[in-house]
Amino acid sequence: MVCATLVLSACGFHLRGSDVTQVMLPPTYLAAEAGSLRQAIQRALTKGGTTLVGETAQAQRVVRLLGERVDRRVLSVGAAGTVEEYELHYAVTYAVDGVKGAPLIAPETLTQVRSYAFSETEVLGKDVEQETLVQDMRRDAVGQILRRLQNLSSTVEPLAP
Repeated sequence: MVCATLVLSACGFHLRGSDVTQVMLPPTYLAAEAGSLRQAIQRALTKGGTTLVGETAQAQRVVRLLGERVDRRVLSVGAAGTVEEYELHYAVTYAVDGVKGAPLIAPETLTQVRSYAFSETEVLGKDVEQETLVQDMRRDAVGQILRRLQNLSSTVEPLAP
């Protein structure tokens, strides 16, 4: 057991649902409208030790959150013509610029899809379930963005102090 634990921890294995990767970036400006996605990215970056600056002139990285979209569509209908399942589509578009606005990551869209059963007798519960799924998809998208930023930090040449 001990050997298996040591091998798994040495390879970077983390259980699904574990905390988002902590990323320490050079001084970064977060360009986004106020909202849940901005708060989640901001919280994750500061938790990792990244200094968020108030102006692009002070930043060596500019993370631009260009949009967040949630759509719902009918996935299946029962024999009586009532909706039985919905499918949620979540998309976030972002880009990253470096020093003097040089693009490091061109605008990129991350998408997530989840489905859930629907019942007209449990409408309030299903609304809560839908919101929980959206939060889960947002958390996954934040994790993907942070992993991409972490990868970017390890592949980009050192920045000016």
